[in-house]
Amino acid sequence: MGPEEIVTSFTLFTRKSKDPVNGEPLETSNRTLLHRSTFRANKKTVIIIHGWGEHSNKAWIQNLRKAILQREKSNVIIVDWYEGADELNYWKSVQNIRVVGSQLAHFLIYLKDQTGMSESSVHLVGHSLGAHLAGYTGQYLPGIGRITALDAAGPSFENTGKGCRLDKSDALFVDAIHTDSVNGAGISQPIGHRDFYPNGGHSQPGCEWWQFVCDHDDAQNEYFIESVLNRNCGFRGVSCESEEAFANGTCGPTDGGDISCPRMGYYSNTRQESLGKFILYTESTFPFCAKRRRYDRLYRKWRGDPDDENIYRLADDTSRR
Repeated sequence: MGPEEIVTSFTLFTRKSKDPVNGEPLETSNRTLLHRSTFRANKKTVIIIHGWGEHSNKAWIQNLRKAILQREKSNVIIVDWYEGADELNYWKSVQNIRVVGSQLAHFLIYLKDQTGMSESSVHLVGHSLGAHLAGYTGQYLPGIGRITALDAAGPSFENTGKGCRLDKSDALFVDAIHTDSVNGAGISQPIGHRDFYPNGGHSQPGCEWWQFVCDHDDAQNEYFIESVLNRNCGFRGVSCESEEAFANGTCGPTDGGDISCPRMGYYSNTRQESLGKFILYTESTFPFCAKRRRYDRLYRKWRGDPDDENIYRLADDTSRR
């Protein structure tokens, strides 16, 4: 499909938006809309991108933008490419994301030229096909600050080269959450600087076997939204190469130093923390952030001393408040 058929739109939301429900439309062909808007170049810009079969009014998208604006004064822009994502033929939608990725890159260049916005202040959050769409945007426009992949799509992207999918070279920092990565709709291979596999990256607690889209759509979106709202819960991940090693408590530090358990989610943005592949527990219902008791056995095995209080140092976030 061509750009005129996909009808991609960009809608701005800020704390000062005159219409907090419908937002403020922005168009590269109408500079007046931008200059009359509440967009501020000195604020972080978070861009939310939906996936296949979705649209900008999906509940998770609206809940995420509300959560972000509740926590901070940011520019939140929602990308709608519904006409290109609504293809019954998934493979056609796969082709369409290159077009929309180019459109988004052009839109960001427009914002930069008109307002002085820095691409390093941009955070793209993409779900499913939207994650790879964000990757293409980063390929067209180097220097984007961050891309977060919410269960990036697997079919057509698994085991492909980095130019064909989202890759850690597409932004200054790329983090990925994998929730449906075993024979599911999500990609299983690591694609970012930091890849998180909650509950092993598949079969999320609270999702029944017959709920086809739950692991891919509902679970990871709810985890990410909770990570925005509940900063006291770090969704701390454990550096681990396999689900089996994680379950057996045999994962641990590889450099002989302290265990580094970086956050999964919105606040996973400190490059000084460990990079690589991380596994973590979640609960089956809200709040999903796993309680400390879920990690007790894990930390005892690592430290070899069940009486050492330090085994709980990073098991929850209370020590870091």
